[in-house]
Amino acid sequence: MQAVLNTLGRGQVVVLDDALGVAAASGVLHDTKRLVAAGLLRSDAVYAEAGAQMLAELTARGSGEKTAGRGASLMRTIYSTMPGLWDSYRLIAWLHAESSVAAPRGATVRSRGTAALDAAIVSLRAMLDAIGDAELQLSLPMSPAWPAEGLQADPQGALLSVSGFNGTRYALHTDSGARATRKLTAIYYPRFEPAWTPGSGGELRVVLADGSNTTVSPLADRLILFHSELLHEVLPAQFPRISLTAWGLGRGARRRAAPTALDMSLQCTSDMCRQAQLEQEAKRREQQVRQQAEMAHAMRVGITMGQNAWFAQPPLTT
Repeated sequence: MQAVLNTLGRGQVVVLDDALGVAAASGVLHDTKRLVAAGLLRSDAVYAEAGAQMLAELTARGSGEKTAGRGASLMRTIYSTMPGLWDSYRLIAWLHAESSVAAPRGATVRSRGTAALDAAIVSLRAMLDAIGDAELQLSLPMSPAWPAEGLQADPQGALLSVSGFNGTRYALHTDSGARATRKLTAIYYPRFEPAWTPGSGGELRVVLADGSNTTVSPLADRLILFHSELLHEVLPAQFPRISLTAWGLGRGARRRAAPTALDMSLQCTSDMCRQAQLEQEAKRREQQVRQQAEMAHAMRVGITMGQNAWFAQPPLTT
């Protein structure tokens, strides 16, 4: 455990293979597929939260498919206007093993058949507790932003994420920038269908404390640990990519402000982004043609009015 703490404290990444076992890796895959098939995962991207709230309000005010259609149309408009949002598109659920509940923000949904996911979350929680206890006992800080006072459980639960929709990625960011209380990040990869192979994409790129980069492949039954101040991103993926992430929260007072870096620069790696860009360009061209036609019409009307006004004047007398 001391070696793990030293590695984390240097701002490096700990990679553990064969972390939970083959049965656990397969079970998490199948549980995730069941949750996706049951519609218990929701979209998570910039503005998704606001869009979900708008949709709920529209549905509450009216009834039937009309209001839901208006909400869906609104979200489509947002993504069409900002195509880059599609690149970080993923499906997520916040999971709490103790109650077997998949709980997206704003909703609580009873899940079915998630024993493997529950067991994985319990294992991740136990590992985080052990690392926190070791930090406290050895007085070896795992993060430069926090004192060596151990970890506390995240009441929000663990995050199940499914991505890899035809080139989707996840933008460069820090976990502590999203929530300042995050101290340690643990990411688990289950078994994939099809299995991950080089060239599939979806690797995790982490910017280490010394400024260098490390890229970690999402191999089945692999666990990744790093302190939550580190910048990281998910590279574009061409395969269904599943991750289960748990965080250990800091105890005591932060030693410095949480970094808020978030790279939202347009890369347009996904098929969805490129399609949205094409639609945006088509609408722009259509608008230009319409504006040119309106201008030409206005000029014709103006000329006609001017001619009529000129002819209506009496001839000048000398």
